[in-house]
Amino acid sequence: MADETVINNSFASLSEDQTVEIEGTKTRDIDLNDSEISEMKSKIDDLEQQKALLIGENQESRVRIRDLSDEIEGLKRVNSSTKEKLGEMQAEIDRAEEHKRALQVISARASELETEVFRLQHELGSLVVENGDAATEIRELQSVIEVLKLENQERGAAVEALESEKVSLLERIERGVVETKERESKSDAVVVVGAEKEKAEIESLKTLKGSLEEALKEMEAKVTRLESDLKDSEKKSTVVMNGSGGLASKRGLKSSKVQWTTVALASTGTVVAMGAMVYINCARRR
Repeated sequence: MADETVINNSFASLSEDQTVEIEGTKTRDIDLNDSEISEMKSKIDDLEQQKALLIGENQESRVRIRDLSDEIEGLKRVNSSTKEKLGEMQAEIDRAEEHKRALQVISARASELETEVFRLQHELGSLVVENGDAATEIRELQSVIEVLKLENQERGAAVEALESEKVSLLERIERGVVETKERESKSDAVVVVGAEKEKAEIESLKTLKGSLEEALKEMEAKVTRLESDLKDSEKKSTVVMNGSGGLASKRGLKSSKVQWTTVALASTGTVVAMGAMVYINCARRR
C-alpha cells in the first residue's frame, strides 16, 4: 500500500514538472508573439505617418498646379488681348495706307495741274501782245499756282507725317510680336515645369506603393508564423489535457484565451494590410 502511494506521488510530481515546463514554453512563445506584434504595429504607425505626409504633399502639389494653371490662363488672356491690339494696329495701318494712296493721287493731280499751268503760262506769254487781258489772267493763274504749291507742300507734310506714323506703328507691332513670343515661351515653360512636378509625384507614389507592398508581404509572413505557432500551442494543449487530467483542463482554458488573442491580432494585421492596399489604389487613380 505504501509502495503504491509512493508510485502515485512520483507520477504526480513528474506530471507537474512536465506541465510547468510546457507552460514556460508557452509563455516564451506568447512573449515572442507580443514582441513581433508590437514591431508590426510600430511599422504600421510609421506607414500611416508616411501616408499622412504624402497626402499633405499631394494637396500642396494640387494647389501649386492649380496656381500654375491660373497663371497660364492669365497669360493666354494677355496673349489674346495682345493679338486684338495687333489687329487694331494693322487696321489702322491699312487706313493710313489708303490715305497715303489718296494723297499720292492728289499729289499726282497737283503735278499735272502744275504742268498745265506752266503750259498756260507759255501760251499766255505768247498771247500778251494780242490780248491785254491776258496779263490779268496770268496773274490769276499765278495766284492759283501759289495756292496749289502751298496745298502741295501741306500734302507733302501730311504724307511725311503718315510715313512717320507708319514707321511708329510697325515698331509697335514688332515689339508686340516679341512680347507675345516671350509670353508664349513663358507659358510653355510653366506647362513643362508642371508636367515634370506631376511626373516626380507619380514616381514618388510608385516608390511608396513598392514600400507598402514589401511591408504587407512581411506582415503576411509574420501572420503565417503566428498561425503556425498557434497550431503548435493547440497541439501542446491537447497533449497536456490528455496527459494530466483536471490540471490540464485549467491550462487548456488559459491556452484557449491566448489562442483567441492571437487570432484577433492576426485579423487586425489583415485589416491594416487591406487599408494600405486601398490607399495604394487611390494613389494610383490620382
